[in-house]
Amino acid sequence: MSPMTADRRASWLKGVLDLLVLASLSEGESYGYQIARTLADAGLGQIKGGTLYPVLNRLEEAGLLATESDSPDLDRLISVG
Repeated sequence: MSPMTADRRASWLKGVLDLLVLASLSEGESYGYQIARTLADAGLGQIKGGTLYPVLNRLEEAGLLATESDSPDLDRLISVG
């Protein structure tokens, strides 16, 4: 992927990732790694944790989803709030 193409992809993804994450939760609860895999399987490529988890935090702060975790070492269960 050329640098120009990578920049365009990053800009596009930044603009729609919140909506894509919420759409991936339309089937029910999930975990962060499952959301990343769903997005990758949909053709979006690898979404790294450093990109995904800030989105999840932002959506949770906005009241659009809820997270639940029994342990800080485990991935969080995420559902549409």
